[in-house]
Amino acid sequence: HYNVAVRKLDALGVGPWPYVASVLYLVGAMTFAVGQTLELAPVAPEIATWGSLIAFLTGSLLFLLGGLAECVENMVGACCKCTSGYVGAVLNAVGGFCFVLGAALAFQERLSFESNFLYGIGSVIFMLGSGVSIFMWKDEQFGLTFLAVLNDLGGSDGVSVVRQQSGDGA
Repeated sequence: HYNVAVRKLDALGVGPWPYVASVLYLVGAMTFAVGQTLELAPVAPEIATWGSLIAFLTGSLLFLLGGLAECVENMVGACCKCTSGYVGAVLNAVGGFCFVLGAALAFQERLSFESNFLYGIGSVIFMLGSGVSIFMWKDEQFGLTFLAVLNDLGGSDGVSVVRQQSGDGA
């Protein structure tokens, strides 16, 4: 099934990056859930501490890679076309980078404030990236930051084919 989907994306001029980003974010979120579960589970303190630190670092790396996959999909660095998808992808990659830094600092107990601060900054940046996605959805750019080719669809004159203007101002 995966190969068929990738072949169809290739036929449209799109690579596998939408799938890559989606899988990275999904596995990253599940990895964070494992880390949180270890912190709450009745296990030995060493297992809870090291297991959660490793899970949070792994999840953060997966979030960073997901953001970088979005950057590849939106051709960040290849062109200076500053679209909503471009901005959203950059925000998600920077948010992932802040998470990686926060997770890495968490291995040093004396740097817990700095670690949590970086997680907070990363969360705000991810929130801004999500805000960009909401505006993209509102503007009928349904590919969001994952599938950039969908954001350029339109009628023959470039006008949206989904939302039709009516004469009554609706």
